[in-house]
Amino acid sequence: MRGSQRELDRKTDMTERRMIIIEPDGKRTPVTGWRAWLVRAAAVFIVAAVFVMMAVLVVGAAMTVGMLLLVAIPVVIVVGLVASALGRR
Repeated sequence: MRGSQRELDRKTDMTERRMIIIEPDGKRTPVTGWRAWLVRAAAVFIVAAVFVMMAVLVVGAAMTVGMLLLVAIPVVIVVGLVASALGRR
């Protein structure tokens, strides 16, 4: 029974310590309740937006490289064939 009381105390301490502290000008301001949820939701949204932008950037770069290779490889082949045909004469 003693262990379960300690576990309950530890869980209570953890929930009481969950708050966001903002320190503008060295003054501590705890943010709790719905404002804390709002700050967390904004943080999650910002992180998700950054990940989406990074994914779009990577996909765009991959598409650009793919299109360049799609055009460049046939051009190199054609130039090589023309050079090979004209070089033998």
